[in-house]
Amino acid sequence: MHLALPESAKQETVLRRSMPGGWYVLMRAGCGIDVGAGKALPAAWRWWEPAGLECDPWDVDQGDAHFLAGVEDASYAWLYSSHCLEHLADPDLALRNWLRVVRPGGRLFIAVPHRELYERRAVLPSNFNHEHLRYYLPHRGDGVHTVGLHEWLSPLQRPLGFDVERIETCDWGCTNVREPHQHAVGEYQLEVTLWKR
Repeated sequence: MHLALPESAKQETVLRRSMPGGWYVLMRAGCGIDVGAGKALPAAWRWWEPAGLECDPWDVDQGDAHFLAGVEDASYAWLYSSHCLEHLADPDLALRNWLRVVRPGGRLFIAVPHRELYERRAVLPSNFNHEHLRYYLPHRGDGVHTVGLHEWLSPLQRPLGFDVERIETCDWGCTNVREPHQHAVGEYQLEVTLWKR
């Protein structure tokens, strides 16, 4: 069985995240955890190895991504999750536990598909992944199936103890954005950086 290249290993993504100020530079602060790393981890999926980073993978074999049961509080310098949040039934609960396992001063790096780049569809189910439970846009939600990241995260900052450092549209090499039934290639995601107080 052929496994598609994960978003984290795409050439455009790796190059951009390796640049000064990119995620990989910030991740050099210590060991992190990749939530939703994948059940099978061929070399191409272990994106942290060629980047020279320390990372522990987490997926369904280790437990539910909502809880990260068994992971001690403040045990990681950072948490990374790529194209996982849109699969989780309770993103608020997941965010609470993702913050729990990161030490104060650490960061969460979260990537989700950008609705308008991924497939330009406002109503679920997704044409390309029937396990998606929501779509994402950078700022404001749109209808019952689309969450605005800024709108979702802003009221949670104070009670959960984090700051939103960045919400960025990443579209290097993105094509097919005008064809709703054709899957985009290149980057088609939103990247969020959160700093834990």
